[in-house]
Amino acid sequence: MKIDRLAQSDNAWWISLSTEDEEDVSRLWLIEYQMRFGSAKLKMGGIAGVGTSEAYRNKGYSRHVMEDSTAFMIENGFDVAMLFGIPNFYPKFGYATVVPETWIYL
Repeated sequence: MKIDRLAQSDNAWWISLSTEDEEDVSRLWLIEYQMRFGSAKLKMGGIAGVGTSEAYRNKGYSRHVMEDSTAFMIENGFDVAMLFGIPNFYPKFGYATVVPETWIYL
């Protein structure tokens, strides 16, 4: 298995895990945003499109791409990471529910 980090633009990366015959089995998008928290500007990594092909599920492959995305964010000075996803799935990767409402009003 190998993990690739492919820049799709200045602020978006495709992180994927593939088999030795180059079949993509698990992947996610990492998108850089700037968010404000009071007067502070934070470099935020948005995790999106996490998925593993059905035949490869429950084998830890999404864990590899999630951990690699975390390593990438640490290496590149991200302040925070956020995602929307399956309830109770992401705490094992260090994520916690912080905005339980489905709507955010600005």
